[in-house]
Amino acid sequence: MSDGDLLGVVLGAIALLMFATGLLLAI
Repeated sequence: MSDGDLLGVVLGAIALLMFATGLLLAI
């Protein structure tokens, strides 16, 4: 796995966490 792929995974995880947090706050 290259550094670019790892960065993509990290950014994807952060985006997913932010999305989930937004949903929880919206409820």
